[in-house]
Amino acid sequence: MGRRRFGVVFFLAAGTAVAAASVGAWAAMADYGDPAPRVTVNYVALGDSRAAAPAIGLPVDLDGCGRTGAGYPRVVAAGLAAAHFTDVTCSGATTANITLSAQRTRRKPEREVPPQIMAVQPDTTLVTLSIGGNDIDWPRLIGPCFGVSTTDDRKCRSNAPLRALVETRMAMLARRLGEVLDAIHTRAPAARMLLVGHGGYFGPHGCPKAANLTDADAEFVGKFFDRFNTVLRASAQNHHAEYVDVAGPAVGHDACATLDKRWFQGNVSAAPLLARHPTPLGSGQMGRLVVDKWRNLKPAPISAAGR
Repeated sequence: MGRRRFGVVFFLAAGTAVAAASVGAWAAMADYGDPAPRVTVNYVALGDSRAAAPAIGLPVDLDGCGRTGAGYPRVVAAGLAAAHFTDVTCSGATTANITLSAQRTRRKPEREVPPQIMAVQPDTTLVTLSIGGNDIDWPRLIGPCFGVSTTDDRKCRSNAPLRALVETRMAMLARRLGEVLDAIHTRAPAARMLLVGHGGYFGPHGCPKAANLTDADAEFVGKFFDRFNTVLRASAQNHHAEYVDVAGPAVGHDACATLDKRWFQGNVSAAPLLARHPTPLGSGQMGRLVVDKWRNLKPAPISAAGR
């Protein structure tokens, strides 16, 4: 597969003040200074909409995957001055779409895109991966926790069938993640893989519409994402990868935070941003976390074979 040379592009929905503020915040994140001269960065971004960052009214790539200029992979490529950058993240992707199955995109124009792993080459030195949310269908999984207001106690914390279903899906996800990470490692054994954590959407307290949660059920939702990230962290440790924590740094930046501090939208969102997705500010901060993780890797990554 041919490579894409990276160029900083700023996409903006005309006349949308929210978009202007958010994209401006993302742009600031891309100004990251000179990268450490450790290795030539041949970077491939894999994953779902948490990385693709779809938004209403912003230009997207023509394969129907909904990638916009606000996704954290662009921040990473800029921050590390990537020599080569290929972004094949796709909204709606599951682990199967990384390694096994072509994906029929759901946004217009509808296309079929090949398994994302095809973009990984033997000389790839960095792979980021954001995946798993669609495998477990987390919005529906924790959906019973949300009521019509912040005082509507749904008592999902006491829902035994829900707890059992969470554990079943987490066990399934652990198996799938291991297979994906092993396949990427086989295809590019010199690459460092960074598995990006989940969560950050909801905090310890609810707020109207975006997070109609009682404090008790908000705690359960927080523990759900802790469990999710435990699976991600363990999979990284056991399958040649590094885990990038997002939920920890995102504390105080959830859907109930003010717009200038919010990294993620909750269950409702004003255009152009989508519900339950990162804001451009959040994507920028996620990009910084990935860049920091790369720079702090020890020992330094080994350069891939000559081109």
